[in-house]
Amino acid sequence: MNTNERYWRIENGDVLDMLATMEDNSFDGLVMDSPYGLTFMEKKWDEALPSVQVCQELLRVCKPGAMLLAFGSPKTHHRLACHIEDAGWEIRDCLMWLYGEGFPKGLDISKAIDKKLGAKRKAVGTKPTQHRGVRADHRYGFQPPGQPLEITIPSTPEAELWDGYGTALKPAWEPVLVAMKPREGSFANNALTWGCGGLNIRGSRIGGTVTTNPLVRNAKGYASDGLVQGSTGKGVVSEGRWPANVLLDEVAAELLDQQSPASKSRRSARRMYASNVGNGKTMKQFKSRLVGVGGYDDEGGPSRFFFCAKASRRERRGNKHPTVKPLRLCQYLATLILPPAGFRKLLVPYSGSGSDMVGALQAGWDYVIGIEREAEYVEIAERRLASLDAA
Repeated sequence: MNTNERYWRIENGDVLDMLATMEDNSFDGLVMDSPYGLTFMEKKWDEALPSVQVCQELLRVCKPGAMLLAFGSPKTHHRLACHIEDAGWEIRDCLMWLYGEGFPKGLDISKAIDKKLGAKRKAVGTKPTQHRGVRADHRYGFQPPGQPLEITIPSTPEAELWDGYGTALKPAWEPVLVAMKPREGSFANNALTWGCGGLNIRGSRIGGTVTTNPLVRNAKGYASDGLVQGSTGKGVVSEGRWPANVLLDEVAAELLDQQSPASKSRRSARRMYASNVGNGKTMKQFKSRLVGVGGYDDEGGPSRFFFCAKASRRERRGNKHPTVKPLRLCQYLATLILPPAGFRKLLVPYSGSGSDMVGALQAGWDYVIGIEREAEYVEIAERRLASLDAA
């Protein structure tokens, strides 16, 4: 199946079984949103993290230098990292996807005590649920979407003592592990031999501005550090901010900007060669210092990282999967590990409803292969991918 000359396929079956049919050194990269080991919403498929054996098979089918991105949970990503590392992958980094729209899921200890003691709590009012609704969950007493939450007060002294205590913090971030299959020789050698083994920094830069900064205005219109994309007549266009290992949703970005005013890159503190003679005893003259110049024309709030909203209602329409990732996030992550040339193949085990696959095709991957055990999610993913073919 193709999407504007890009191809995709989903294997319906167990990940380990499907990997056994694949050849060594076949893929240039890997993205997975695997089970978190939490039994989320009592889903059986979320009970166990990918085993070391699975991670070893993933290593086998990827080329040397291939990059791996793996979503995880704050509670269990350390175990996922151990499985990936024990299988032979090299952990390179851990991205933090911060978001402001999560809702608390902890148990109200005061309510639990009253229930245990057989005491009925007094209702004193109601409050609306969140605008996107709250999923029903009998363990925590969540209300279905559209129904108001009842506000109650403790009925026993014991419950009064524990009023305001819970069992969990509001979820506000998810880790994305970054790993690499050990390369053959140097990064340069691996790139020439296997065509992968690096991060697409230029393609993942954040924003971009027109600048009149003398540091980036030389005769050719390019800066010495490669930050210039082209000329505008009034100045040059910078390629944007170097991608960071922090990712935000739009709510988290707004909250972060509210905490601190806008700022601008500072003037560098470089000195002329031999302009400072030290203390005259143990220190000699400072060397190789250049004339100080202004900083880059990079200004704005502290949220100048990549950010996007969580999956929208439109992206969730007709999608029953409970952990849908936003397509823009998936596209950005797929771009980050996209090799520069060749027929680039990406593997997406635990492909779920297809968000990572759709994002990868939008990012420019030439062939994306997914593996998913649950037939209902395969059907959803195929429908979403087919819509790209029709576009």
